Amino acid sequence: MAASQKAAPAVEAEEALEEAQIEEAAAEQVAEQAMDDAIVAEAEGDTETVEAEEAIVDEAVEAASEAADEEVSLEAILEDLKRREGRSE
Repeated sequence: MAASQKAAPAVEAEEALEEAQIEEAAAEQVAEQAMDDAIVAEAEGDTETVEAEEAIVDEAVEAASEAADEEVSLEAILEDLKRREGRSE
């Protein structure tokens, strides 16, 4: 088997890991912005907007948590693939 064929699963795992990291960072940014918007809305007495922004924060935090969990799983898969490739060489 060619080296490029052995490396393909590791490359795919690395790409998936990068994507999970990007998703986590994006979700964290959304949560931070929504929290800021909720603070401003609360100061203005806009309870409807506060509730909507808090819901966005909750969803974004959940998305970030899921992305972090996926990241941990992908890191484990990547390490396993690297270990296997090292053995087969």
